[in-house]
Amino acid sequence: MHISYTSKHITMSSIFRDSEQYICTSKKERDSWPSTSNLEEEFAVDELNSIHTYLGIAGSLRNISAISHQYALLRTIVPTNQVRLHLCWIGRIIYIKPLPNYLLDVAYVSEHVWPLNTTTEIDKTALGFMRSYCMLILTPLDLLQAKRLGVIDERVKWVNWHRWRAAVLRAVGADTDDRVNIRYQYGELRLSRLNWIWRFKLRGVCYFTHHREYTTYFGEYFQIFIIVFAFATTLLQGMQVALQVPDASDGTFQRVAYVVAIAAMVCVLTSISFIGIVFLPLFVYNVSITLVKHWQDVEKTPQSR
Repeated sequence: MHISYTSKHITMSSIFRDSEQYICTSKKERDSWPSTSNLEEEFAVDELNSIHTYLGIAGSLRNISAISHQYALLRTIVPTNQVRLHLCWIGRIIYIKPLPNYLLDVAYVSEHVWPLNTTTEIDKTALGFMRSYCMLILTPLDLLQAKRLGVIDERVKWVNWHRWRAAVLRAVGADTDDRVNIRYQYGELRLSRLNWIWRFKLRGVCYFTHHREYTTYFGEYFQIFIIVFAFATTLLQGMQVALQVPDASDGTFQRVAYVVAIAAMVCVLTSISFIGIVFLPLFVYNVSITLVKHWQDVEKTPQSR
């Protein structure tokens, strides 16, 4: 498989050999595949592109874990038809859009995805989506798990997938982003942060939420409310007891009550201070590492083109 790098643009016919077939499909199935205009609608990521400047807050450049590693992280992989949710995660849930068979077909890709010597936006979105699967499925185990999830056709064999993956990465590039849509410069995106970005940009209440009733929505924050309420209650009760003790020298019980009240308030304040001392530097460290890695990747990208 030869790819010429002497020209500025690469055609799909130079990536895949015409005789290669990565999946066997029937004529009836091929007739149902979308046209170019429908393909644009299928893979449009305009919403994420509109907040691309802030996507570094929600994710890292080309950070996509293989499917087997997603299971190692105890994540639940949820297939979705919405490309806007592809590789978005919240808690232990990550959404993945299935890979359609037509992107494995040489003739279809050559005609609809990359038909000319110039790369259009629909080409970049489809190619970015294809590259994301190159990172999701790295080993035969990943392929097997992807089939069980229903995100890839069961007829795809590992030998064919390995060749398809190598061809796409050679054409698109594993470490360069000039041939993919700007959304696919980033990999997995944290939904909770996307929702905050969405609100900050005044685009709406949230980018996406899986809550469809108030009970589950508030239940997500209920534990935080319980912790805050417990701290506040303990602190206020301690202050109340301390104020009600007239004189700590009147008796043993009064002295004990006074000491316990003060100790309770000190424990609450110490706990809050401990959380701030431990987690604030950890948060700053993680943000710093993310920013440093982001700018290193940005600096490397032009040099590798």
